[in-house]
Amino acid sequence: MPGKRIVCPYCFAKFNDEEVHFRMETVFEKEEDCDPDGLGRFLIDIEETGNRALLEEFKVRYRFLAKRDERYEKFWSVFGATTERASLSKDGRNAVAPYLRPVFDPGSKEHLRFFRGNAKENEDGLVVTVSDCFGKKTDRRVCPRCHNPLPGTYGKNQTKFISVIGITGAGKTVYLSQLCKHFKAFTANVGITSIPTSKGAMEFILSHPVEMGERLPEGSPPETLTQPIFYDLNLKKGDQIIKNTVVFYDIAGENCVDSEKMKHFGPFVEQSDGIMLLIDPVQFGSSDVYDGTAAPTAVLEAIYNRFANKKQDDVRNLPLAVCISKGDMIAKQITGSNMEEVQCVQDEQKHFLPVFNAMLYNGLQGMLKEFVDDNEAELRMHLINLFDNYNYFLFSAIGAPTEKIDAGGEEIDVPAAPPIPKRIQEPLFWIFHKFGYIGKNAEINSPEPPCAACAEQERQPKTLLERMSMMFKKEKGAKP
Repeated sequence: MPGKRIVCPYCFAKFNDEEVHFRMETVFEKEEDCDPDGLGRFLIDIEETGNRALLEEFKVRYRFLAKRDERYEKFWSVFGATTERASLSKDGRNAVAPYLRPVFDPGSKEHLRFFRGNAKENEDGLVVTVSDCFGKKTDRRVCPRCHNPLPGTYGKNQTKFISVIGITGAGKTVYLSQLCKHFKAFTANVGITSIPTSKGAMEFILSHPVEMGERLPEGSPPETLTQPIFYDLNLKKGDQIIKNTVVFYDIAGENCVDSEKMKHFGPFVEQSDGIMLLIDPVQFGSSDVYDGTAAPTAVLEAIYNRFANKKQDDVRNLPLAVCISKGDMIAKQITGSNMEEVQCVQDEQKHFLPVFNAMLYNGLQGMLKEFVDDNEAELRMHLINLFDNYNYFLFSAIGAPTEKIDAGGEEIDVPAAPPIPKRIQEPLFWIFHKFGYIGKNAEINSPEPPCAACAEQERQPKTLLERMSMMFKKEKGAKP
């Protein structure tokens, strides 16, 4: 049945699926293109003909002119400009910017004349396509409030939002590019089939290539909002196919500690169901600012404070993957050897199982925890006192040595060998486990297991009635 509840991945408005608006597949770029006879006449020319039927048809076509969208532009005005790119219509023509396409509401009486028939539904009752009055179908759904796109069948599945927050220098852009590039292979190794439902992942890879001998990609300006990256996840459990949707956001750490920028980027942090915080270990020991950029502890404080309007449990229980870059260097320091790649769990038939490999992870986790304890006391205490559901991870987004080359008089760093990322999927798998998507093959080490005194205190009776009951049992010689 229709009526699925949707949360916009841009403005986070909540609405039912039948309330979505649609960008039209039909679009006319210029006024003269609206002439029904194809003679290139303008409205004034059509009016002079005195042909009322022709004039009415022209006026309908005129409403399909490409034009600016006030709701859309209002949303993107705080980010400088939109990052959504032009796309062709279904017939391979009209490569106008998607946000310039006419938007109509199939539930509006005023807009009924621009549609043919009723909104269609997929097999689960989700409204996903409509036909315009020219007979063209469109599946370009947009949020009714901000008019940003809702790709694929977004809203059909349970959705989780994941923010990837990078401290400058931690390699967030390279990390995300490599994660998108290998995402389908990574998820297959935990028994999940992933399907990108927007062009965001491919556009991010193409805009930020990580290739041998090529300049490493630079991050986007901090004030820029990159298009969210959408994936549908499919996992077979028994006779059922469990489907979920994940949405990734690319957020610079500077946007978190700048109060003005946090007004705009804060909602993406606040709405997160999980966070990956990427940290460059050279920033260990820094205070609020390191080399002009945000320090890790300052970002953690900003994340915590952003949740201040929510219940405290929301932020304390938020899955927080603390991901430390330059993994090859750190691995040699703490293990004496090169960093090993993630090994996923298989059954006897070599089928990958939907589990987090805690047995392999725990060995590195213990040494990584000691490394943080020894080198970043402030970071450790922020995590202990502000968050409960966190863990440490080590990664190398390039996984290859770099070298400096001359590029037109400019010295740049490039990968000296084919980039092979290491362990970048491990924090993702841990978050998937926290979401309940996959299981685990052993208990996962916690960075700060409860101390004996805390555990004993937890066992003590809390209420007056409980304490009186305990005293009564002791007087009777009963075992408390």
